[in-house]
Amino acid sequence: MTHGSLKLCTVSFALLFALSCGKQVPGKKTGAVAPEDMDRDYLAEASAAKVSLGKLNQFNVEEPIGNPATAFTGRFGPQFDWPIIPAHVALLPSGKIFNYGTDGQGLQGANFNYDVWTPALGTEKNSHQWLVNQTATDIFCGATAVLPDSGDVLLPGGDTRYPESSGINSTLIFRKNEQNLERTAYMQFARWYPSAITLPNGETIIHGGRDGSSVPVATPEIYSNGQWRTLWGATNSDITGDEEGRWFYPRNWVAPNGKIFGMSGNRMYTIDWQGEGSAKIVGYLPNKSRSHTSTAVMYQPGKILQVGGSTNGDTQAEGSNQAITVDINGAAPVIQEAPNMAKRRVWANSTVLPNGEVLITGGSAFENRLVDTAEVAEIWNPETRQFRQVATAKTARLYHSNNILLPDATVLVSGGGAPGPLNNLNGEIFYPPYLFDVNGNSAQRLSIWTIGEKFGYNDNTNVPYYGAGRVKRVTLIRNGAVTHSFNVGQRFLELSFTQHDGSVQVIMPNSPNIAPPGYYMLFLINEAGVPSVAKIINLNNGQTAGASQPPSQPQTPSQPQTQPEEQPNVFVQRNLVVGDVYTIRSKATAKCLDVAAQGSDNAVAVQQYECNNTAAQSFRLIQNQNGGLSLANLNSNKCVDLAGFSNDNGGLVHQWDCGGYQNQTLNFAPQVDGSFQIRFAHSNRCLDVPAFSIDNSVRLQQWDCGKGANQSFYLLK
Repeated sequence: MTHGSLKLCTVSFALLFALSCGKQVPGKKTGAVAPEDMDRDYLAEASAAKVSLGKLNQFNVEEPIGNPATAFTGRFGPQFDWPIIPAHVALLPSGKIFNYGTDGQGLQGANFNYDVWTPALGTEKNSHQWLVNQTATDIFCGATAVLPDSGDVLLPGGDTRYPESSGINSTLIFRKNEQNLERTAYMQFARWYPSAITLPNGETIIHGGRDGSSVPVATPEIYSNGQWRTLWGATNSDITGDEEGRWFYPRNWVAPNGKIFGMSGNRMYTIDWQGEGSAKIVGYLPNKSRSHTSTAVMYQPGKILQVGGSTNGDTQAEGSNQAITVDINGAAPVIQEAPNMAKRRVWANSTVLPNGEVLITGGSAFENRLVDTAEVAEIWNPETRQFRQVATAKTARLYHSNNILLPDATVLVSGGGAPGPLNNLNGEIFYPPYLFDVNGNSAQRLSIWTIGEKFGYNDNTNVPYYGAGRVKRVTLIRNGAVTHSFNVGQRFLELSFTQHDGSVQVIMPNSPNIAPPGYYMLFLINEAGVPSVAKIINLNNGQTAGASQPPSQPQTPSQPQTQPEEQPNVFVQRNLVVGDVYTIRSKATAKCLDVAAQGSDNAVAVQQYECNNTAAQSFRLIQNQNGGLSLANLNSNKCVDLAGFSNDNGGLVHQWDCGGYQNQTLNFAPQVDGSFQIRFAHSNRCLDVPAFSIDNSVRLQQWDCGKGANQSFYLLK
């Protein structure tokens, strides 16, 4: 095979999860073995076929499983250890999972420890940072809300622990960069089991829970700029009363009219959070599916699916397999029955998927009892309104379990216990059916190049991509924060877009009532219905740093044009910083990008050479006048440039006066090991060391992007 003949491999982006089962930790209860799967035993089949399972990671699938059933059922990966029972989980802007709940033995202990899981490191012990809660505040069964401006996590309320469990008025903040807990302002009311969501103006409202005397709290509060204010006008003891546990994690959402819509027990209500606030009952739920033991999710703007829970609100009776939808887009809520689930589910969990379907996992027929447990997952389709059974998990997951969508379109399913018949210090990954082709192999996926991180409402932005086919849908899903069967604030949106060659022009939501400020996963879905790995973006009032205009058609003049053409706005990954100076080293040869003979003229070759720490090998990452990224040599102050705007393989690289031209605009694609592919925006071809040569003074070129190390470069400070 001659150099450069490697075609761009469309790789399947699944999550960085080792497929080897984690070893059980002595003394830990890791859960009973689930009944025999309704699915085939994928691991046994793979072993019999002598197929290496390798690792699923967010850049490739080394060895596909090859079971056609997975195209219909998806599958659960092996169970792996978790250092605690994660009763609370939240997806951070980095893609990491912040979680807390118990100590390492599965006993209530959120005053001692919390955990940060890095999916990029797999599922072994080193993928977790088990950290010490130095505040000694027990945040167990408090609220969890990711702050929309910083991505830090607000943690109001929790448990006194002694002499008996009841609410506290403390508020902590998890600082995502320092990964520590800090105290902030105290609330007016102590709260245990409250809900907190982001308002359209970016503030956080907390509602419900019980106080330090175990009395339900009837008055909401709002957190803003480090302070709490009390919404005395929204006090309503009927909404958060004792009957049916209406104070227990009220199911609240921002409605399309900007007010809060919520469900607690059999009550439906609204809260006007403006000024002193007000609250009122607007309707009642039917008996078949209600109470705090049910699960609910906003699957489309203003449309809610609620399933399972306790029949007639009686938590001691047999649970429900029934479902309703609630449409809150009109003047009054409209309730419709949906077909039943296959399983009765008390303490199930629900999450909306990138294709708009809803995944239901866990639960049992009786509250927190191993009676008719629901290991089999179900998926609800909003078009047909039907449930279908899919893959079967390895263990039952009841009270204090959760599921949460990850950026690679898989779902983490974990926890359960404290108290419970099982203490599940473990997790599993569910791989939905859309990740597999008809043969059960990993489906080909689109891949998003770098895009902006911050966007405003109604922004129009270009999203460059490569891979399998064209874009059929663009969807946006709010990052999850899950506890007690409720994914707080999660919502799904379909975005309008225009297809271009190699990119789509996407229009962001037009209102914070539809998409409250905060962090969202943006997915591209191809014609086969396979979602890309998401890019996590921040949507906020007045933030337009990621917006751009549609790309113009590329031109190929023999010399750089005097007037730069309009082009997409491309932004750097989080671990690269505009303005910083980098030495750029080839992964294949360990030699550095170099301007030949320290030249300062136009058209001087850019080559590889022994790394020597000179200015000729130092490049500043700059944002050019058209919003794209370029590399400017520190010695010459000229930019890395593709000679003559060549679109061909073998086009040579030199330096030229920086002008923001397309042949100087670069996309940086991160690789598993921390290196980058450097792609010329005008040609979609990669910076390349010819023929893997290890010689000094070899001039760099562009070539079709592949997987060779001669197209991977480390950017070192």
